[in-house]
Amino acid sequence: MVSTIIVFRGRPTEASRRTQAASPSNRKKATQDLCAHFDVEFLEQYYSISEDEGIFLIRGSAELAPVTQATLAGSGAFDYVKTEIIVAADDMLETRERARTALLKYKPADQDEIDRMLLDE
Repeated sequence: MVSTIIVFRGRPTEASRRTQAASPSNRKKATQDLCAHFDVEFLEQYYSISEDEGIFLIRGSAELAPVTQATLAGSGAFDYVKTEIIVAADDMLETRERARTALLKYKPADQDEIDRMLLDE
């Protein structure tokens, strides 16, 4: 099983920033509750001053990235939400082997019939 860490980055909307300025609160509990709902391990939450983004990290199945991102984006609290999936270095060997096997079946768009015949030889 490939171990993944999922990094979520989101820029709060202007309304969210105003709310936080008027009445600061720690949003970590809301993030932990979301992670508990999806039964994933919450690792930590940060705020990037330079990028003006909230950031949190979870450990769990990469399949949860789209639904978590859609939940955050659908909340209306963010101008955008970005997701990054990080795979442990030790797991990359297995990932690359699976990709190599899949590549034998994949036909790239820039490869025509003549290219495929030459590769088969």
